[in-house]
Amino acid sequence: MNTHATVAAAPLVSVIIPTFNYGHFVEAAIASVETQDYPACEIIVIDDGSSDDTQARLAHRPGIRYVRQDNQGLSAARNHGLRLARGEFLQFLDADDLLGASAVRRRVEFLQAHPAVSAVFCRSRFFANEDEIAKSAGRQREWAQPAAEDVDLALYFSNIAPPHAFLVRRAVVAAHGLEFDTRLRACEDYDFWYRLARAGGLPAPLGTANVYYRQHAASMSRAHGNQYRHDAEMCRRIRADIGAGRAWLGERSPGDYLAALYCASLLACRRLWHVDRAGLAEFVSGHLLPLQQELASALATAPPGVAARGYLADARLLALRLWMRDRALSRGAWRRLAPPLAASQFAAALAGPGARRPGLGRLLRQDLVYATLRLRGTLQRAGGSALDAESETGHDLLA
Repeated sequence: MNTHATVAAAPLVSVIIPTFNYGHFVEAAIASVETQDYPACEIIVIDDGSSDDTQARLAHRPGIRYVRQDNQGLSAARNHGLRLARGEFLQFLDADDLLGASAVRRRVEFLQAHPAVSAVFCRSRFFANEDEIAKSAGRQREWAQPAAEDVDLALYFSNIAPPHAFLVRRAVVAAHGLEFDTRLRACEDYDFWYRLARAGGLPAPLGTANVYYRQHAASMSRAHGNQYRHDAEMCRRIRADIGAGRAWLGERSPGDYLAALYCASLLACRRLWHVDRAGLAEFVSGHLLPLQQELASALATAPPGVAARGYLADARLLALRLWMRDRALSRGAWRRLAPPLAASQFAAALAGPGARRPGLGRLLRQDLVYATLRLRGTLQRAGGSALDAESETGHDLLA
């Protein structure tokens, strides 16, 4: 590990690496920590009962703390690492992912310069193997990072970054007794970041550091049925949190946050359609339709902001695609969904006050796609056949 870093006082960073049968990946993850230009990292590897050669690879490896436990799941392994951590800052790193050069130092510097911020998250690039990082540096696909002014809204829509993009103050986690929810088998990181923001304030984005998110066949996110059901569960959890009367994560009108959650919920519906039709029906009746009523009431009180209009435009397309699949939503259900989605967000923004209207191009594009799909769907239904919007348009705007 490079010992020439210039971070003031070099506070200790605890790097927590949970692993299960990832012996062929975990050493690369460890190496990405050891080569950081930051002098004060402790590496804690929690082996969650691996049956491969992980123990043989790591049990006697110098420079790390290797702890083996009975298999309890990813969240339990991370929590075990939390209890062992001694650092001022926490860095979670899954065994199949990598830290980019200077990722630790730059985020430590940011948190030292912003003592009121509980956590910082950096950019995350997708990769399949280490050679790809070197050959296509700066050209990999990225996890979409929200702008600093939109982090509050983004947390009501989706997970804003993978675990290793975050550097977190351990004092905030300890003060609020935060742990990863062991009941969740996906989205446990999203749930943790949402509760961290609730307890310690919004995390801040940083664009000058990178981490790398490996995509491979055995990745948890590739288990689509499990992932999609947990996406829906997170929508339910956030709505329950709202219903508990807690303050919003920012200073926007309630309709803005509900618009983001409504869009996320429609995206969850679309995904459930592929893996769990019974679960979709329950989710629509028990979550989506009541949420829609809450959204309509909030928007009647205050019009949506610019960013929220984008979520509402996306929601119109998602609802239309659901309706166009005959078995997803009945015509009556579509009519119940349609009223808050009928208005053009482009037209509303154009008619609103202010000379500068950022995002108008995107809203117009969404309107054009919506009108095209609506006409095509109406013609197809009139002909007695169902239309799959994705296959007909040849692309997926919201994936």
